[in-house]
Amino acid sequence: MKITGLLAAASLALAVPAAANASILFDFDTVATGTYATVIQTVSGLTASITSASGNIKVEPQSGIPGIGGQVLINYFTGSGKFTANFSSAVDDVSITGGDFGADTDHIFLAAFSGLGATGTFLGSFTSAGCCAGSAGSTTVSLIASGIRSVQFYTGAGDPFPGSVYFDNLKVGKLSAGVPEPASWAMMLLGFGGIGSLIRNRRRAVSLAA
Repeated sequence: MKITGLLAAASLALAVPAAANASILFDFDTVATGTYATVIQTVSGLTASITSASGNIKVEPQSGIPGIGGQVLINYFTGSGKFTANFSSAVDDVSITGGDFGADTDHIFLAAFSGLGATGTFLGSFTSAGCCAGSAGSTTVSLIASGIRSVQFYTGAGDPFPGSVYFDNLKVGKLSAGVPEPASWAMMLLGFGGIGSLIRNRRRAVSLAA
């Protein structure tokens, strides 16, 4: 193999992202319909544990709101309708989609924290523009911050019917480049080792020719 080919192989290995950087989707479709104190779902080795300020979370099927579907979470006008999601390990990117049938304007609020249970360092928040007034619809809010262990999501302060929004598609991910996986390191070492071998052989050939 030519040196240029080995260099290309090594460069390709460096460009391969780690699997941990892939997005993980919690869509709640595997959670049975019912009322829960805590909704727990594990996807690709990451666990999300979700509680509600009201003490109860309703999981039910929903198909009439664009942008969400299958099993969704709702609080049904109880308290602030505030949900807290804890993650079993830190993530860097979180988004959640909220939707309603359009009887009023809804603002979706998302906040991130470095500790479990919305504790530790406050890492930032985002509130959506008004959604869904007049017709069924949904909106997605997202945050990017290093070391997120928990988030809170709910309808914004001042909305007429807190807890009336259906939530679905909690998505998390690691955006940092991270360290290449073992397979990537192996490819790089193989490439660099081959380059070194070719260089030594060429020097030996030049020395013998002289």
